Amino acid sequence: MSRWTARRIAGIAYLVPVATIGAIAWMLLSLVRAEGLGARDAALELLVRDPQRAIYAGLLALAAACLALALLHLRRDAPPPSAALAECAAGIALAVAAWATLDDSIAAAVTLPLAAGVPDTVRRWIRRDRIGIATGAATG
Repeated sequence: MSRWTARRIAGIAYLVPVATIGAIAWMLLSLVRAEGLGARDAALELLVRDPQRAIYAGLLALAAACLALALLHLRRDAPPPSAALAECAAGIALAVAAWATLDDSIAAAVTLPLAAGVPDTVRRWIRRDRIGIATGAATG
């Protein structure tokens, strides 16, 4: 069995937007800290006091969601097909939201894992249906 499964590739690919957003957050904090603020005060400035705080909070929420999807895809046990479908749907919803609200480069990084995740999920659903038909089990 190969160590490089489609799920593992998708999980690793979900770390790309986490790293990208982490780099953006680090640069923004560095700019605010250049004004003489400490790390805690700089974070408060960006997340609480800044008029564009929704953008920063949204980026951090996106990074957290991508990290959660990465961890789900990288776990050792394969989820049942219905859970894999839910993970896939969450990834698609996240990508659509990213394309609607963010820069194209960040949205592309969020969409990248779907190239491995969607075909794998479809393959698992097709195999599930074939196994159900072959054994005579109900597939509804």
